[in-house]
Amino acid sequence: MSARPFFYNVPCMDMPVFPRSRDVVFDDRESFNTLFRLYPPVISEMTFTNLFAWREFYRFSVAEYSGHLLLGCGGAAPAVFLPPVGPDPVSVMMELIAASGAQFIRVPEVEAQRCATADGAVIVSDRDNADYLYDAAELASLSGAKYDGKRNLVRRFQSSFPYEYHPLTPSLIDRCRDFEHRWCSEKGCDRDAGLCAERRAFDTMLPHCGCLPLRGGAITIGGEVKAVCIGELLNPETLVIHILKAMRDYPGLYQAVFHDFLVKEARDVRYINMEQDLGVDGLRKAKLSYHPVRMVDKYAVSRKMRGSAEPQPAVLHGCSHE
Repeated sequence: MSARPFFYNVPCMDMPVFPRSRDVVFDDRESFNTLFRLYPPVISEMTFTNLFAWREFYRFSVAEYSGHLLLGCGGAAPAVFLPPVGPDPVSVMMELIAASGAQFIRVPEVEAQRCATADGAVIVSDRDNADYLYDAAELASLSGAKYDGKRNLVRRFQSSFPYEYHPLTPSLIDRCRDFEHRWCSEKGCDRDAGLCAERRAFDTMLPHCGCLPLRGGAITIGGEVKAVCIGELLNPETLVIHILKAMRDYPGLYQAVFHDFLVKEARDVRYINMEQDLGVDGLRKAKLSYHPVRMVDKYAVSRKMRGSAEPQPAVLHGCSHE
């Protein structure tokens, strides 16, 4: 493979060459966003916002390898990576798998199918981390019998509570942070490592809402934030939802904030990506109830070692959206 064919075209792309690496830092945002415009991702993990907000919990690292952005996670041995970003990610994956026994997780189906033709490659489906993809116009309108329940919940909330919808702006940050802390107190985040990490990710996103390409909105009742929805473009036709939370003592609030967000902030996209269900039954039921048009399937790609059992995908969970 040719070395460094595209990094010269990316502003401020200062990356150590693998096997050296460094942490993800906020100053990477312009470079990452440029790369994601050049090579539009289809999986929800691949936005700078996600990588930066979750960088400490998942120990994300960055490096350059053969002209590709290499994203390590977990500090595992053998190394675990997200799919490389660049012109030929499959060649990079197969080269590193053969050379070092590396594992690549959250690999989109097209790339996984190409890897499957290589000798010694093991491809494992990762259903728990498949993304849910929805028709944006359909979710915004909630038209048709299959959305009767959702539509009725939205109408019930709208007729029962005097509320206001606000686009996410820096002036709303403090109230959104207060909301997150109240939500966490109700959910018992301090007793759950995943929810604690999600709280830190939320608190990381908020102060940077004016610098990151985020779209968001909040519902207030009596001036107090009661629900928040935050997303951003994943690719030119898809908006990914990073945060969707609502207090539970207002029936229909969760559905209402999502509906208002889609109507006001997602009119220019074709699809909504609601990330994964993590294998949690309640999340799977909730996400299926919005009738996805398809799943964005993901796979782990590795090399089967002689005498070993079939490898399982490394664990790297995302946002729970509840």
